[in-house]
Amino acid sequence: MNSRREKAKRIVFGASMQARLILAFCLLSVFAAATGAAAYYYMLTNDFRARVWREIEATADIQRIAINEQRERAKLIAANLAGDTVIRQAAADADEKKLDDMLMLRLRDVAADYISVTDENGVAISIAGPADENGARRISHGVPVFLDPLFKRAVADGNPSGLELCGSGGVCMNAYAKMSGRGRLS
Repeated sequence: MNSRREKAKRIVFGASMQARLILAFCLLSVFAAATGAAAYYYMLTNDFRARVWREIEATADIQRIAINEQRERAKLIAANLAGDTVIRQAAADADEKKLDDMLMLRLRDVAADYISVTDENGVAISIAGPADENGARRISHGVPVFLDPLFKRAVADGNPSGLELCGSGGVCMNAYAKMSGRGRLS
């Protein structure tokens, strides 16, 4: 009887040991698979994050280049218009009608939204803007521009251009150029 008992113990112990080894191997396999999946997920999210940041940086660089191109374009337009003898003469003579006509003509030529001529004190002699919904010209006179930070900077340190947030939620490019005679052109 003793031998049967020992044989039964060995069988139970052997089966128990085999089950323990299988269970340990399964747990080790699950742990290895979970660790591998976690490592893969970590690498995948880091790679995705790096790609997104590279794309954002590239887009920011493209926008920076586009803004600089528009700023330089605004500077060139302002310098070109400031050198226009007809505009300078009309500003020096305070001939608002002639100045208004020239600014409206130049407004279409350079595809700008606004062109203004201001005096040395920052008050607009004439501002030409886009036509209203009826097609009528938009001309303003005597509007104070001296509070505009871009105008202040242009007068103070000679930096003639900059960005401004417009009322429509867009970005506006402003440039100022000193005219000989009575005013500044923006």
